[in-house]
Formats: sequence, structure tokens, C-alpha cells
Amino acid sequence: MVGTSITIYRSEPSLLLPEFLLFALKSEDFQQQLFEAMKQTTRNQVPITRQRQFMLPVPTLDIQKSIAAVLNEQMEAVEKARQNAIAIISPIQKKSLLQTLSTLEPLDEEFPDVDEGLLPLDDIEL
Repeated sequence: MVGTSITIYRSEPSLLLPEFLLFALKSEDFQQQLFEAMKQTTRNQVPITRQRQFMLPVPTLDIQKSIAAVLNEQMEAVEKARQNAIAIISPIQKKSLLQTLSTLEPLDEEFPDVDEGLLPLDDIEL
């Protein structure tokens, strides 16, 4: 059962490709429309009557196919990069912080002496 807080969008594939619709609904322009509509309510939901007023540019099917193909390719690259990052990070997460830090090369930098010019507090008697 779908509640009143969820809207299911379906497209007519001869007019609007589902994969294009997915990217369009995730677009910054559409998300901004959602955000603006939610600011006018006390709950994070948008009534269906308000959703019907949202604007969504719908190019020709050929252009939709091209856009969806490019975005799918980019999303696959992002997912591959995410999986690579997980593969790199996973072994590190299993180690303790001390183990991880002990494997790092020491920094060869000159740091300023932040205590230079300060009076030594060790010699002060209270």
C-alpha cells in the first residue's frame, strides 16, 4: 500500500521515457520546485494538486534517449569510482586509528614555534 506521503509517477513511453523521467525528477530544477512547495507546508510532503503545477521540460524522444544515455554512462562511472573508493577504504576501516597512523610517512615540514616569545609558565608561583 502506498500512503498519502508517496507519489508514484508513471510515464507514457511514447511521449516520455521512464529513464529520462527519473533523471528529470532528480534534476536541480525539479528538486527546487519540490523544495519551494514544501516550504509552504508544515510537513515534508507536497499535495498532488500542487504537484500537478510543477513544470518539467520534455524534449523529443530522440533527445530524451541521448540525454538518458549520457547520464546513465556518467552514473555508471560514478558508481565504479564509488566501488573503487570502498575497496580502498574498507581495509583501512578495519584497522584501528593507531595502526593506520603508524603506516603513514612522517611529514617533512617546518612548523612555526607557537610558544616563541611567551613567558614560561613553569616558573610562576601562585
